[in-house]
Amino acid sequence: MLTKCNALVTIPEGLLKRQIFTKDTMQSLEQIVNVTWNPQSRDYTEEELCEVIKGKHVCLTGWGTHKITAKVLNNANKLKFIGHMAGTIKGLVDEAFFNKGVIITNANTALAYSVAEYCLMVALMTTWDILGTIGKVKSKQWPNNNDVVDGLNGKTVGLLGYGTIAKRFISLLKTFDVKIYVNSGNCPIEEADVYGFELCSLEDVLKCNIISIHKTLTTITYHMLNKDKLKIIPDNAIVINTARGAVFDENDLIKELKKNRFKAVLDVFEQEPLPNGHILRKLPNVIITPHCAATSLYWRRQLPKLIIEDLQLFLEGKEPKNIIHLDKYRSMSIK
Repeated sequence: MLTKCNALVTIPEGLLKRQIFTKDTMQSLEQIVNVTWNPQSRDYTEEELCEVIKGKHVCLTGWGTHKITAKVLNNANKLKFIGHMAGTIKGLVDEAFFNKGVIITNANTALAYSVAEYCLMVALMTTWDILGTIGKVKSKQWPNNNDVVDGLNGKTVGLLGYGTIAKRFISLLKTFDVKIYVNSGNCPIEEADVYGFELCSLEDVLKCNIISIHKTLTTITYHMLNKDKLKIIPDNAIVINTARGAVFDENDLIKELKKNRFKAVLDVFEQEPLPNGHILRKLPNVIITPHCAATSLYWRRQLPKLIIEDLQLFLEGKEPKNIIHLDKYRSMSIK
């Protein structure tokens, strides 16, 4: 068991560090390990990381951290634990990393809860036509009691994928009178019964009033939602994508959206940032946000807490809650 071991935090000085770490979480970390903080206002280069990681038992990483390459690992002579204060680790390590015997965890749960909160927000916004109502008032109109909206209650909600985000979204939806349908290859039917949703085909999900995408981007899911699948979506439906842009064939999606049959709330795109002149910025039935669903400050400040909890378990000789094994790594988004 390691006690008061040496740890490196790669997050540079600056806004991101201040958003992630409060004084309390910094003190909590320093109570259990000897911390070396990145003193620079930028991320370490590979050469710098090779040097500073020497003698460190623990490395805490985040967005922008240089990839933990074979060269870095060769210099990480005492490394036993990596805690990634972000989501997917596909850009941080290769499959070969898992042969090194180093534990790796991430803080995806906090990000997932933030994204689920965003999904609920936009589901309410769109079914209540809040933007439309605001626009009318700003243009000197005054809707009266005869102007009604659909609202969220009474809707069918279809979720494509069943990971942490989808599970949290389902829990948030439980206070509403909605029917929830899920397409997933890894959800036991017993779990669906317990949590009150129905497992169904991809086609049945695409027939719902609200369709929320929660698939990771892999070679299998790339462009899985093409023109043939998009034709299934009913008129007046709402599509929410907080997963990855390339789960859709974006050209096919644009062609279908131009018909103005249904609305879309898109937080992710095949090219980010989305070019200023991009057609998706102009379509009246599309709401665009800049890949911001996971940017809740509250949930961002839970990132180090989750990693510290896992680190504490590791130091006690127990398995961390958010440990990532090779099979889980392979199912993560490409980027």
